[in-house]
Amino acid sequence: KTPLAMNTSSRFDVGRNFANKFWNACRFALLNISTPSETVSAADLKPVDYWMLSRLEDAAQRIDIALKEYKFSAAVEAMYDVLWRDFCDWYLEAIKPTVKNCPHQQRVLLTIVDVITRLLHPICPFVTEAIWPHIHSFSKGTVEGIALSTDSLAATSSWPDLTGLKIDTETVASFENAQSLVVAIRGARASQNVNSKRRIELLVPEELYETTLEHTRIISSLAGVGVLNQITPSSEGFAVLLDGKTILLADMFDEAEAEENNTRLTEEIEALEKKVAGFKARLANDSYVNNAPEHVVQETRDMLAQCETELSTAKAAFE
Repeated sequence: KTPLAMNTSSRFDVGRNFANKFWNACRFALLNISTPSETVSAADLKPVDYWMLSRLEDAAQRIDIALKEYKFSAAVEAMYDVLWRDFCDWYLEAIKPTVKNCPHQQRVLLTIVDVITRLLHPICPFVTEAIWPHIHSFSKGTVEGIALSTDSLAATSSWPDLTGLKIDTETVASFENAQSLVVAIRGARASQNVNSKRRIELLVPEELYETTLEHTRIISSLAGVGVLNQITPSSEGFAVLLDGKTILLADMFDEAEAEENNTRLTEEIEALEKKVAGFKARLANDSYVNNAPEHVVQETRDMLAQCETELSTAKAAFE
């Protein structure tokens, strides 16, 4: 029996994965749309919708410029950013708690999928044509500021016109601040090996409280936050620095997890202390510093600095 041919092109794998990502994202989106409203105005938009529409507008402009200048790699890069990073990694995750019960957001989601499909069509024509009739199986509607002329094929439908969109930049900035907070919390949870299903307590300074409260549903969904409170003089928790301000994460472990985490941190601190001592001893040796190649000595200094940073972080977490 003749074996199947094996693909050896990494570029083919990237393209296949991208097409699969698009298909699965559209499938997930369409499964969450049942009764989209006919028209959505700016007043109907949630902060996450404003943000996603702003990212879509930016991507459309980048793609237009790239295609006019025949810079096809730049067009693909812009398409990758808006589909994979913005739409899949953030928007779809952020709207999971709300979209099924919100006809306005369903219309926004459907319109975004429609625009992304049109922008992707020159790059991925067969996949976009396959999904096209499914996107347009719903009743017609629009998001204010977006002009889309629709035909039976993606190839003969209009290029998306987003020039009429009126983006509230303050709302977009507010959501981006919430994004930064989510990234910081996720990073802290990962560094401390917090159970992914555990709901933690978030404590923020007074000046961040109202903004955080505005996005509490998304922060709760994306960062596993169960309780939001203001920091008080007696507050305790794992400190995280965010744009020069300190937030605290509390209730990250139950009793058994806390003991296991302390044991892990103790072992990590001991190992890092040995590394730091070793690097310091090496750098204190004049023969090594004077005779070893400069790049090797600099590498040792860099590793010492990195280990000292990791040691400081581990000690702070233990305390």
